[in-house]
Amino acid sequence: VGGTTIWNGLMWTRCPASDFDEWEAMGNPGWGYQSMLKNFLKVENVSIPELRDSPYHSTTGPVGVQYPFRTQISDVFMNAGREFGYDWVDYNNPKTPTGFSRTQISARNGRRVDAATAYLLPIKNRQNLHVLKNAFVNRVIIDENTKTATGVEFVKNENTRVVSAKKEVILSAGTFNTPKLLMLSGIGPAEHLKSNGIKVIQDSPAVGQNLQEHISPLTVVTINSSISYNIRKLAPIIMPAFREWVSNGEGILSSNVAEVIGYVKTDPSLSKPDIEMIFSPVSIAADDGILLRRYFGISEETYETTFAPINQRESFTICPLGMYPKSKGEIRLNSSNPVDPPVIITNFLKEPEDVKNMVDAQKLVQKILETESMKKIGARLYDKPVLGCEEFEFGTDEYFECSVRTITMQFHHQCCTARMGPNPEDSVVSPRLRVHGVKNLRVVDASVMPKIPGAHTMSVTYAIAENAADIIKEDWNNEL
Repeated sequence: VGGTTIWNGLMWTRCPASDFDEWEAMGNPGWGYQSMLKNFLKVENVSIPELRDSPYHSTTGPVGVQYPFRTQISDVFMNAGREFGYDWVDYNNPKTPTGFSRTQISARNGRRVDAATAYLLPIKNRQNLHVLKNAFVNRVIIDENTKTATGVEFVKNENTRVVSAKKEVILSAGTFNTPKLLMLSGIGPAEHLKSNGIKVIQDSPAVGQNLQEHISPLTVVTINSSISYNIRKLAPIIMPAFREWVSNGEGILSSNVAEVIGYVKTDPSLSKPDIEMIFSPVSIAADDGILLRRYFGISEETYETTFAPINQRESFTICPLGMYPKSKGEIRLNSSNPVDPPVIITNFLKEPEDVKNMVDAQKLVQKILETESMKKIGARLYDKPVLGCEEFEFGTDEYFECSVRTITMQFHHQCCTARMGPNPEDSVVSPRLRVHGVKNLRVVDASVMPKIPGAHTMSVTYAIAENAADIIKEDWNNEL
């Protein structure tokens, strides 16, 4: 319970105001920046002193927002950003979307705030709220004659059961499983459904299409100063650090390991930043290849060949995320068996513009390492070639292209596979989040985004949910 907010990186970012205005211009009234700002303010409870009085922040919402623990190296990151030509800003202020800042995270008193603790826990005793755990949904039940959603079929304790809806079914299964459930329920591209033996109730070609995600090359920086962090440094202090965190929510264990963000442009003429730089005081070698390499999807062979040589060295990470990828993937069914996971086709780097963006991003990393702040700690891009790219000269465009095609990290910001829009041919839900062609069925999750925002998707998904709540109440009040 709580979805991905219980294990993500806690990063609280919104994106430039123009992203939401673009959503609205695509035929989605009520989804522009001014509308979404109201929803962000409903969600947020900021405890950062300099932001508490800002009209772009709130202190009354259920989700706490604060700065994480700051290690010594985060000051180096911030100063390097200023030398690089970027101000220190509040990146969630629409007037300053470009610049460097300490990371705002979804936490209170050094502890994660997730959707369950923020929204469900305070109302868990309501008589009209029932949360059924350990239940696996098979499909939405839809009356074929009226094309009306009437309930949900699910399995619990190996028994198949049905729960009926008095008013409507709201699907919030996420970017991967929402399109999967729609297709299992007979809503999706007709030929694909037929090929899996599923009766077509509503031919909806956009279901599962438009998959988008933020990606980044893995960029490791070595230094000659002992201000980065690794497993050897943490081992002797872990128990005192744990006691400090338990006692007052402070110290190294209140860090989200991504202490500084910089929103920058690969081209100064761009209207908004196209790269988010995440600065972390640890690198993939911080735990000698035990866990981090698996999190980043790095094979043991690649790690041992490329990164193991810096197991004993001081190093940190800069992850330059491409904010507006052109490449789009899709979600398809494996079969008509609900237990089978969906087929996820990412298509990362399919479009040449995305490859160029990632190459340019790595060049920006090189430039920021040339600042005096970085030079003082001996910062250098780790130059051992990635396994498979040895034939290219390190630092050239050809090498950067090879390295990003070899090691690309995704950041769990998947979205847009049941996109909203006015046209049933290229969207799945209406601006009121109703599934096109089916009555009493809505989708409320990250899949409804028409286009990926230039931000981590958690706060945006919270705001979508708040907007959806108002829409649903308004629609049903109008029908009473």
